[in-house]
Amino acid sequence: MAHKGIFTVSPHKVLGWLLIAEFLLLMGNTAMQILAFVYDHRYVYGLSTLFTFGEEKNFQTFFSELLLLSSAALLFLISPLERQEGRGSIYWVVLGIGFLLMAFDEVFSFHELLDDALKEQLGDKPRGVFYFPWVIPALVVSSVLGVVFVRFLRQLPTQTARRFIVAALVYLAGAIGFELVGGRHAELYGRLDFLYSLYSTLEESLEMLGATIFVWALLHYCVVTFGEVAFCFAIPTKRKS
Repeated sequence: MAHKGIFTVSPHKVLGWLLIAEFLLLMGNTAMQILAFVYDHRYVYGLSTLFTFGEEKNFQTFFSELLLLSSAALLFLISPLERQEGRGSIYWVVLGIGFLLMAFDEVFSFHELLDDALKEQLGDKPRGVFYFPWVIPALVVSSVLGVVFVRFLRQLPTQTARRFIVAALVYLAGAIGFELVGGRHAELYGRLDFLYSLYSTLEESLEMLGATIFVWALLHYCVVTFGEVAFCFAIPTKRKS
């Protein structure tokens, strides 16, 4: 006897829960910053690294990775659905691969390896806003992808295209914009003061917000375009000889 289960995903509820999670993470980061810069407690029994934005392998990086992986999964889900409707799917696949790579970078920090390699090539001369030189290839790649995906955006419903653009702008404002500003500050004053910590907080917050908007936009696109998506799980039966 077959049993059917229905799991309903509401884009607006998902957005609400994600924003609540981000707010809680921000509050944890804020508490650590107050303890560090007001009361000079920078370790807090190991809790500081778990909650401080910009640190590696903590709650914030895990959440960011989850957002990027969710985006990749939704993009890979939409691709075959678009193909079934007779529309092109290559853009969805390319985006899915891109978000998958971004998720891996969130964990393994490949951009920092690139940063170190570029610093060796550039030497010790002042770099200003390009103090973290990995942003240079990031700017080039972002610009090229922006041009390439113009046609893709034109094929989407206007509301979806706008949401995708807003998500991209918010994410890049954090990932590249505040990395440029923070780089300039780090070159002049180092990375141990409150202002650099503020730049880092804004950078990570905007990245999470941009990824959240994108997840919400993808879910909303699925609802509007496909109505519902059904998954079937079945145990393969043995063929009779």
